[in-house]
Amino acid sequence: MDNKLIPIDTEYKGYYFRSRLEARWAVFFDALGWTWVYEHEGFELPSGRYLPDFYFPDIDCYAEVKPKELTGEELNKCIELSKGNNKIIHQIDVILLEGEPHWKSYRTLSNGDEGCDVIFMPLHDKFYPFFYSSSFDKKYMHETSMAVKKAKSARFEFEWKEL
Repeated sequence: MDNKLIPIDTEYKGYYFRSRLEARWAVFFDALGWTWVYEHEGFELPSGRYLPDFYFPDIDCYAEVKPKELTGEELNKCIELSKGNNKIIHQIDVILLEGEPHWKSYRTLSNGDEGCDVIFMPLHDKFYPFFYSSSFDKKYMHETSMAVKKAKSARFEFEWKEL
């Protein structure tokens, strides 16, 4: 028997998400006051086409959502995008969102290299909306924890589809 996870298409805020996990991340970002766009733009990369899950226009950053750690192929596409090996020619920061929203650090890529691990926080006065985990400050822990709770408790409508 195959234990492969089957995503459930989910609608939230007028977006049609490919999985509940992606929709939960959208709820999390809304609770933190982040501006996000789902599947904003696709890219032609050396390894093929790639469509990142989220774009954050306020900080010009993309994010990729996966239920578990990214595979080598998935990570390679994120690295290529971050290096600037794409049609827009400049480097782009990418956040790797592996698993559900949680109060923990997440990996980033900058210019193709592993960046600092980050912990999410609410968007206040348009400054960069996360802490580097090395300079962690518990000041926003309550707000971020509440956003995690909202994301995990969100309920979505869906229709069953034949495979």
